Amino acid sequence: MALAALTALALPGRRRHWNAPMAQGVRALLNQPALLVFLIAAFLIGIALTAAQYFFPLYVRRIGGDSNLLGIAGAIAALSEMPVFFNAKRLLKRINNLWLAVFIATAGYVVRWYALSLTVTPTGVLFVQLLHGVSFGLFIISGVAYVESQAPPGLSATAQALFIAAMWGLGAFVGSLGGGIIFERFGPTALFQSAGVVTLLALALLGASRFFIGRAAQTTS
Repeated sequence: MALAALTALALPGRRRHWNAPMAQGVRALLNQPALLVFLIAAFLIGIALTAAQYFFPLYVRRIGGDSNLLGIAGAIAALSEMPVFFNAKRLLKRINNLWLAVFIATAGYVVRWYALSLTVTPTGVLFVQLLHGVSFGLFIISGVAYVESQAPPGLSATAQALFIAAMWGLGAFVGSLGGGIIFERFGPTALFQSAGVVTLLALALLGASRFFIGRAAQTTS
């Protein structure tokens, strides 16, 4: 993190600044319908992601895995996201639609969680981990870019802070708490199925918002 901070010092500064109070900036952001819907979807995705990740090691042990399998699973997940991060600019340019990239990544999460709910062997877990790149990796790069595109001038940093707070703040809190309750009472299959349902709700929300926001724009024009 210290190296990342030093690297950030060399990045060019913003030319536009928001001089109004923080609360006013937050209200201005939440008045952007597309951004507000995305933040709600990010909150839901954060719930599912945290619940699935926190209890993934316990699930692996239940199906006969050990620490070595956990290490290999983590390595596969990391390797699957590296091509996405290294080719982020080219990938987003190829998709040519930030909302569509977010939608694809969210769909990748849905497939991933449902696949885990059906997997009962250590080998199957390793194959499912390959979906980490198209879900987590693509969602991070497209989500950050999408928030940037929807933020008014001078509020991009505040918008990114709201994104982080929605997904890894409030979403992580609800996911860790709710995931623990579901895992303890109903087991890992129910946990991953619940994560799939929550993420599917986020996917439906993104799809519906695209339709209604686009329709409102056509009516206005």
